[in-house]
Amino acid sequence: MKSGFSAGTRPRPGRFAFSPDGKLLASASVDATVRLWDVATGNPVHVLTGHSARLWSVAFSPDGQQLASASADKSVKIWDVAKGELLLTLTGPDSPVLGIAFAPDGKTLAGCTAGVERVVTREPGQIRLWNLPTGEVEQSLHGQFGAIKGVAFSPDGQRLVSGNADGTVTVWVRRTGQELLTTLHGHLGAVSSVAFSPDGQRVASGGSDGNVILWNGMPLADKRGRDP
Repeated sequence: MKSGFSAGTRPRPGRFAFSPDGKLLASASVDATVRLWDVATGNPVHVLTGHSARLWSVAFSPDGQQLASASADKSVKIWDVAKGELLLTLTGPDSPVLGIAFAPDGKTLAGCTAGVERVVTREPGQIRLWNLPTGEVEQSLHGQFGAIKGVAFSPDGQRLVSGNADGTVTVWVRRTGQELLTTLHGHLGAVSSVAFSPDGQRVASGGSDGNVILWNGMPLADKRGRDP
């Protein structure tokens, strides 16, 4: 059996998120709206408006009470899921926010950016960590080359993994803001999907080359080492 969701717009493929209890589905659309759907019925619950450009990502908080949306308008918005109301707008990046992730405790939100083209140089993408609910920037992690397209927290919240436009994967130590290891190579195209395993010992990455790579053990430990 399947449910149909007729958005009346163009949701960007892959830009969806289920609520933690599985009862709601959020979709990010190129018309700058976020739509919340009742999974059981397929009916819309809320249409969230406020962004001024296409959306790239949506994510529910661990308790399911809030929803974050990332946009090409260089902002992230935090929404009250039950009421469908805007709670907070997070700003600061100089380029579109491509991916977002809540920390496991729900008190921090990570957002990764596309970077900025200058006249003679390119400013690489970065990961910003915002405190919730204040919206203050806790930390900025700077990439090496180009856009950072995806980000995820480890289950203990102490590490992050990013997928990068140059086809690399980086694991970060949150307390230092430094790269955990030298760059991990393996993909032949941009990496936009990354995730930690529930035990935090593995990372999966998906790239535009059509491959999924599973990174094991040592590269994810809290110490520097060489590439696998």
